[in-house]
Amino acid sequence: MSTHLSNEVIERFHAQALRRGDRTVIYDHVLACEACRRLVVTSKAEAVALGALTEHLVTMEGEEAYHLDLETMEAFVDDKLDALDRSTVKLHIEDCAKCSDEVSDLRESLATMKAVSRRRSSDAPTVGVASNWPNVFSGPVRIAAMIALVAFAAIILTVLLRWRSSNPSITTGAQPTPFASPRVPVLAPSPNLGVNAPNLAENPPSKERREEPRKVIALRDGPTEIAINEDGNVIGVSSLPAETRQAVREALTEERLNRPSVLDDVTSTEVSVRGPESEERINISSPAKTVINNNKPTLRWKPSKTAEAYRVEISDETFHQVAKSGDLPATTQSWTPYTSLKRGGIYTWTIRAVNKGGEPSAITSQAKFKILDNEKVRQLNRLKSGSQSHLALGIFYAREGMLTEAEREMGILVKDNPNSAVAKKLLREIKAWR
Repeated sequence: MSTHLSNEVIERFHAQALRRGDRTVIYDHVLACEACRRLVVTSKAEAVALGALTEHLVTMEGEEAYHLDLETMEAFVDDKLDALDRSTVKLHIEDCAKCSDEVSDLRESLATMKAVSRRRSSDAPTVGVASNWPNVFSGPVRIAAMIALVAFAAIILTVLLRWRSSNPSITTGAQPTPFASPRVPVLAPSPNLGVNAPNLAENPPSKERREEPRKVIALRDGPTEIAINEDGNVIGVSSLPAETRQAVREALTEERLNRPSVLDDVTSTEVSVRGPESEERINISSPAKTVINNNKPTLRWKPSKTAEAYRVEISDETFHQVAKSGDLPATTQSWTPYTSLKRGGIYTWTIRAVNKGGEPSAITSQAKFKILDNEKVRQLNRLKSGSQSHLALGIFYAREGMLTEAEREMGILVKDNPNSAVAKKLLREIKAWR
């Protein structure tokens, strides 16, 4: 192929900003161009690539229906497609009745042809070896194999003759009878097939087949299984990013998670303030001592029996007030700021009761939280779209200090693996961080 996909098209693909017609161009091109396929379907973008390219196979409103060509269907039936192309064709024939029927007809036709061929072979009369000789060694590969076989036999015969001539004791009688060496036919140089002749003395063929490494740890994880074998390799995480695969390996082999330092940053210091004995502190529910994804969070608390109203304030790390409520009714148990908060920031929210005279109480309740930054949000979205692994998501949430979400994912893992000591240990460790 003389041309390749332009850098602009590839950049639009990875930025998930394809224009109308881009998917058709990319799909048709990467089917025949391995170089461009590697640029588009990278290991990190494999799941996204599959989702994006398969959209090309689904007819949009106003577009002409797309159908598989005969060559692609034949390769699919013969199981000659790679994993990505095979998954793409499967998704298409699930939605396209025409192509599904043609694939079924093609599969039945090939099966019928093979059955007829086998029946004819079994009904054919037995033929001598001489009549089959031209067919056995037809084609360039078989001719080359025949030449290599004859050459190998000649080499073995020569080695044997030399060995016998150098050991006269093996012959009977006083005088060794000269052994006439047979004439070895001179053969033309055999083509270089890229394989060296085996050294029978130094490298005898091994009859032992190495067994697959035994699985040391195995967990049911959504629709798949994640395991660690005795060689320390992780199985079942090929669709995950490299960083996530390493985190999964460490969590399973070490059977522990490292407590993130961000939890120290969001731990607030309790301040003791003396107030009237009739007033009580308001108990905060959430968010507190954690990291959250929502940059417009809902603040929740348990109602106070003595409060006539509530006032809520949110301040940033520099103690600058970024949001404030009015007087909220005494029955209120939550409040959401009107504007979104800045991602990556650590915030402190304060709630205090208002008495009957409209004066705020001296007793306050405070809690801290952090909002996930933009880069971590992108990583999380990629992980969600490319994997259904509760273990991988639980490790990500735990590493970022998102305790509620981490407990939820690890809880699902424990439920699916009730006898797994590793899963239970990881869940207990996350709960102990609170």
